[in-house]
Amino acid sequence: NMSAPWCLMTHHGLHWPVILNPIVLLVLYYTMATIIRQLFLSETGTDLPEVKVYTAESSSEQIDVEANLQIVECDGDKGNNNCLPVQMYSSPEYTLQSSSAGKIPNTRQNVGMEIKDDASGNPPSSMTIIGHFIMQQSYICALIFMMIWSITYISWMTFVLLIWSCVIWMLRDSQRWAKLSSPLLTVYGNLLLTQQFITGLELSEAELFPTASNAVLIDFDLKHSNTPCVHLGAKVIYTFTFWILLRQHLTEKEEVRKRMQVSLSEINIQGPESAQMDGTLMAVLGSVVKGFLIKYWIYFCTAMFIIISFHGRVVVHKILYIVLFLFCAALYQVHYDWWRQILRYFWITVVSYSMLVLVTIYTYQFQTVSWLFQQKMGMSEDSL
Repeated sequence: NMSAPWCLMTHHGLHWPVILNPIVLLVLYYTMATIIRQLFLSETGTDLPEVKVYTAESSSEQIDVEANLQIVECDGDKGNNNCLPVQMYSSPEYTLQSSSAGKIPNTRQNVGMEIKDDASGNPPSSMTIIGHFIMQQSYICALIFMMIWSITYISWMTFVLLIWSCVIWMLRDSQRWAKLSSPLLTVYGNLLLTQQFITGLELSEAELFPTASNAVLIDFDLKHSNTPCVHLGAKVIYTFTFWILLRQHLTEKEEVRKRMQVSLSEINIQGPESAQMDGTLMAVLGSVVKGFLIKYWIYFCTAMFIIISFHGRVVVHKILYIVLFLFCAALYQVHYDWWRQILRYFWITVVSYSMLVLVTIYTYQFQTVSWLFQQKMGMSEDSL
């Protein structure tokens, strides 16, 4: 408004992401410019100006030299021609390569050696140990966020993540399989991000998906939202755990490759140092937690039987949970040896049944599947 340029006028119909967008773009612009500048300086080999270190001894010598220069200037004014010309001392520059070079460079070398000794001699800090432990357990974070993603955004695309994470959880060496599948998992997460970015564009559904029905758009998470940046930001956070898992996997592969190239003697020397980096505190804490879970995990599973069976109204799958729980408790009381023998097969049955219930409940939330049950099979909403 040129008639009142001092007034800031905004459109009342806009959402808050539109107003926040220029600020975020400005911050990202300065961030990218700073990164490009650092990369340019590193490629061209341009370093920052050298910082010259002066000790107390070199500073006192500099003061003495300046006092002598003043005397030389005064003598020159009186006609004393035995001294050197004053112009040689008119703008003196005192660096480490001055007349006291025999002392100052030694001081500088000592400073560098002390810093190196501190960096290499001190044990790693607690934050370093915690960060190293988190990176080692990055596969757990990735699996948890896979399930969170499938719960917060229910679609056929995230249903793949749910089954993926559950299968890896059930495997014996879940850490190894999670890291092996991290490249494919990262690619799939990036595809979901691309899908969310495309659906968040200011385009109508008729322009993006002209032949798709509304139920299909909902089931595949293709509906346009009023605040697409919120959903895109949440999915970026979920995908960030996949990137961390992939980075950890590539780092470990690089370390294994380097260890294969060194000699056997170097491996024996570096073994105790790498073991000390883990820290005894985290090792003791991990063993305590693991022992606690091994001892009391069966009680947690039994409590989950009771919670699932008696929470809410009675349905068919809850009745089967009650039957399994009563069978396990009765066999434990009647014959302990038989209970120990069939315990493994019992938990395999429980896990398989739980996966079946999970898949059934999850897929029923899709409109196409619920329509199939109601229209094709003749089942009512209450019975389902």
